Amino acid sequence: MHLQNPNSNVFRGDPSANVLRFLEAHPEIQDWVRAIESKPEVHGKNSFVRDVLGKFWHYGTLSDKQLDAVRRSLKQDEARALDDANAGPAPEGRQVVHGIVLSTKPSRNVLKGLLKIENKSRVWVTVPDDTEVGERLAIKATWKVSKDDPKFAFGSRSEVCFLVED
Repeated sequence: MHLQNPNSNVFRGDPSANVLRFLEAHPEIQDWVRAIESKPEVHGKNSFVRDVLGKFWHYGTLSDKQLDAVRRSLKQDEARALDDANAGPAPEGRQVVHGIVLSTKPSRNVLKGLLKIENKSRVWVTVPDDTEVGERLAIKATWKVSKDDPKFAFGSRSEVCFLVED
């Protein structure tokens, strides 16, 4: 993504003038573009930010809520990259892991959950149907490390699953 977009269409008035005026009022946008270009390993998969900035190039403006959302999303990318850098290896074989539920998703007749475990690696496994984001769980499963990411594992045959009290 570059600061000049030759493919922008006219929406109202001269979009390049709108873009330049908005960039003058919000110079952090240029910093965001530079961060995205200079750190593809951190921000490269963030399609949300790319979509919002694409709309900016098209319309020449962003709302305050869009600016805040992009700012938060880029900070989350940085925090996730730091977590990933400090994460240990994903579990392998049959064992119990303890972690915090980051997200859940229904899959066929079960609920799957993404957990960040104690060593900051992440796992994807079947969780109880009433599991909520933020809960701490202990799960015994057979873990297989992802071929794409040594800090991520998939759980199968989860046998024991319970809520851990603080």
